[in-house]
Amino acid sequence: SLLDRSASSVLQRRPEFVGRMAANERIGRAKVRASARMLWECYALADEAVLRKSGEVFLRGLQSRPELNGTVRTVQHWDGRSGRFEVSGALRTRPANLRAAWPAADAPGSAAGLAGALEDHFGPLPPDIALSLARYLRVREVAAFASISRGCRHALWLQPEASALWRMMLERRFGDDCAEVVRRARPSAEGPVLYRAARALRQLWLGCVEVVRGGIVEQVDGCEVVACPVARHLAMMVNVGAQGAIRQAVGTELERDLEQLPVPIEELSIHLVSGGALCARVALAATEPPLALVAAMRRPHAEVEQLVEGIVDYVTALHRNLLNAVREAGFRSLAMPTLCTGGIGLPIGLVAIAVVRACHEDFLRHPSDFIRVRVACYDVSHAVALKQMRDEVYYEFYQGPAVYQSLMQALSADRA
Repeated sequence: SLLDRSASSVLQRRPEFVGRMAANERIGRAKVRASARMLWECYALADEAVLRKSGEVFLRGLQSRPELNGTVRTVQHWDGRSGRFEVSGALRTRPANLRAAWPAADAPGSAAGLAGALEDHFGPLPPDIALSLARYLRVREVAAFASISRGCRHALWLQPEASALWRMMLERRFGDDCAEVVRRARPSAEGPVLYRAARALRQLWLGCVEVVRGGIVEQVDGCEVVACPVARHLAMMVNVGAQGAIRQAVGTELERDLEQLPVPIEELSIHLVSGGALCARVALAATEPPLALVAAMRRPHAEVEQLVEGIVDYVTALHRNLLNAVREAGFRSLAMPTLCTGGIGLPIGLVAIAVVRACHEDFLRHPSDFIRVRVACYDVSHAVALKQMRDEVYYEFYQGPAVYQSLMQALSADRA
């Protein structure tokens, strides 16, 4: 049927996507683990220097353990719930208590590293001319231009007028809404710091939406919550597919909690119950389509375009509810199967749009307190579709709804 046309095949026929396939392979290799430098670019104080590749930082301003001030540690992780970096030595510290471990005179991009620039000459060009010329260059070319002299670097990096230059380059590269999103993670960021943070957040998101092959029970390791698809009456397909595997793995604790739920559960509702030995919680997701959508699908002359939009909206709403329930319960990691593709039978292309859209929206709203999502794909075609959709959104990361409007238009054009 027309609904079975995969959105992933549509993506492959889009001219701009064809040229991105090789780049997507590089993305896949780079996204596995967030580096210390990437986390630093996203969440350090706005006036901090670039972190060294070693990830070393100085501790400073600690009140509870002042004897540690001045010692060198290594950035390891970011804990969004507490707003703290995790550093070596099993410490969690606020960004204000960390300083990049550079000798003051060598710190790139810092005020201390360029303190002598004001006393030096401004190179071959006055600052205003340097700034005007830089507006016509790409970011890499601006960086090369700034290397002409310490004076040029000061003009293009630290002068107040440089903020407007970098804001223009940011909007030109990532869109008008980018700065607002970045400042949710790194408040008061300006100039090249703002640009670097935008680039790092986009890269970080790739690692927050992990697509893996295999059954859901085998892919739970390290995740606090596991999503389990259920019917509203909780009595259909209980021993089949992902639901059967999860219920068997958790055992009597889950069944006991199920008995306490009112039946039928609400449309698109999420209920967190005991995860037994499998995980902290199982999120029961009512995957049945809303009755209004089912009625529309049964109409003899229903518009296919409207049905497709209705399906994508319903699956997106389900995943939004799932992420909201996980967040409100205080958890920040989720493993799930490809919901709505088994017993419901929806095409993976439409589900992929909805899954990536919900994860993308949640990250943009909470860039400093994100949820890590792992999607376990039993079918290889599901993994391919989800990875392609995720990587496509990466290129238009800060464009918001415009990304998905473009994808839906591509689907409509394909059906025509």
